Amino acid sequence: MLMGNSSSTSRYVTLQADNTSCEAGSPLSGSVLVTVPENIHKSSGDLLIGSSLLFIGKEDVKVQYTTSESDGNNGTRSVTHYDYCKRDIVRAIIPLTLTRNSSNTVNTGSYSIPFQYKIPEDLPSSFYHASHGGHCSIRYKLKLQCKGNDSSELPLQIVSKPYTGPPLPHLVQPVTSPVLLCCCVPKGSITVAANVSNTRIAPGKQIAVDLGAKNESSSQVNVISAVIHQRIHWKANSHSSCANEKITSTMFRVTEDMRSKNKEAMREIQQQKSRGAGGGGARGPSSDDVYREILNAVRDGVNQVTLTIPEGAKHSYMGNLVTITHRLCIKAKTPSCVTDPEINVPLQIVSGMISPGSTPPIYASATPMPTANVYPDGWNPNNVTTIPVVQASYVGPVSYGGNEVTSHQEIMNSANVVPTAPPLPKPTEYNFPNLLKELDSCLSIKFKLEELLTDPHWKSVLSSIQPQEFITLLQKTMMDFDKLDIAQLLCPLIHNFTCSYSVAILRSVSNWMRIQFVQAMLPYIVDLKTNKNVLVMELSDWERISTENDFERALSSRD
Repeated sequence: MLMGNSSSTSRYVTLQADNTSCEAGSPLSGSVLVTVPENIHKSSGDLLIGSSLLFIGKEDVKVQYTTSESDGNNGTRSVTHYDYCKRDIVRAIIPLTLTRNSSNTVNTGSYSIPFQYKIPEDLPSSFYHASHGGHCSIRYKLKLQCKGNDSSELPLQIVSKPYTGPPLPHLVQPVTSPVLLCCCVPKGSITVAANVSNTRIAPGKQIAVDLGAKNESSSQVNVISAVIHQRIHWKANSHSSCANEKITSTMFRVTEDMRSKNKEAMREIQQQKSRGAGGGGARGPSSDDVYREILNAVRDGVNQVTLTIPEGAKHSYMGNLVTITHRLCIKAKTPSCVTDPEINVPLQIVSGMISPGSTPPIYASATPMPTANVYPDGWNPNNVTTIPVVQASYVGPVSYGGNEVTSHQEIMNSANVVPTAPPLPKPTEYNFPNLLKELDSCLSIKFKLEELLTDPHWKSVLSSIQPQEFITLLQKTMMDFDKLDIAQLLCPLIHNFTCSYSVAILRSVSNWMRIQFVQAMLPYIVDLKTNKNVLVMELSDWERISTENDFERALSSRD
């Protein structure tokens, strides 16, 4: 049990939590510890009157920047400045409604007031990063704001809810890069493709990457590397900082297909391309033939490497002040003065499963975590009175997000008072505009939709949404990876999910996600047998070839 503390002239309070390192979605329990000095007599119900117990999560950034100004001697000098900014991620009131006992006053002594709160399950992980003279963080705390200026704070470490879904593989469309000597002399081309076993992965886990490459140039491929990059970007006002890091890397084998071609081989390649373009004689290989050759190469596992995500890697995050992104870069290194072909695959680093009985990992923090119990002044552990909290039938108001505060001061909210009664439920009309209003008050569209689907009224609304409404839900979802989750959640529900419907969705998503979306949607398309070509005509050659087996499985399941 670890604590935060504060003191005042009239009473002393500290906060105690049973565990300060918690997983999102888990219960957080602890106690408010109060010592009441002599000559202070209150009823038990008034002991914390005017006080608020808050659970707060926020983005917190500091950016260093420089400007030039006159030095007074006809010269200039650099001046260092700092911009600060904070923004709430979550701010929730934990009810502390005590049993009122008007006949008995609270005498001088030590009092323990227990509380329990369920941490929202859609919170991002705590983290802290410092570089370039500034820092950025996501941090959480419990804060007891007492009447007047007295308060007590207890920093918390939160780890996001572990991802429990299946692996999310990605078949990378071949990238053909012209090889140019000194940026102008053509030397042929190199085509590179890859199959990534999982693009949504936790620290400590491995991903396998299969490579397919075809060198149709006179330049030698020296090495082909696979590197995972981490990029942390943070901003305050009009200034920003960025930290880029290679967190792990490895090398592929250079196979015979990657060797440089001699003049005779290059002449044959050019002749084949000319025939394929409509010249005389036998036709050369089509793009389908090339794609199938590369597809077989990336699926046979002949040239495969594995990369382990370091334990210290940050979790991917898209916020207002901070973004953390990850990508796998596969790059073919050719001789100097020659183009180096490369492909990039977005990755999402997520929370891993925590073994039963173990505690979530603790990450670096701007606020030192307490290492020892701290008690209020005058605390008597041998004579503690526990004052029970009235069982609350509701959780206090919870707000997600907030305005950016451009200072290094704390975010203050004068409206943070403990409510004396549950808020009255408002009449709800179940329609799509009101659904969007529900989604405005959440951090994760997926988690909120899962919650709403437990209500038959909202389930009826979601099963009847039209293509443009579906696209609106995708647009409200910040990360591409999460958009696929939305599709997997909603496609099975929609009554009239047709090929035309799926085409509209496909046109709204990032190119690199299109194959995954096709694979997710195919099992639920109601007119696939009769209107398959409507969807096939929307696909590129690579997408069509890569999903042939998926189409066959979806069609056979309807026989």
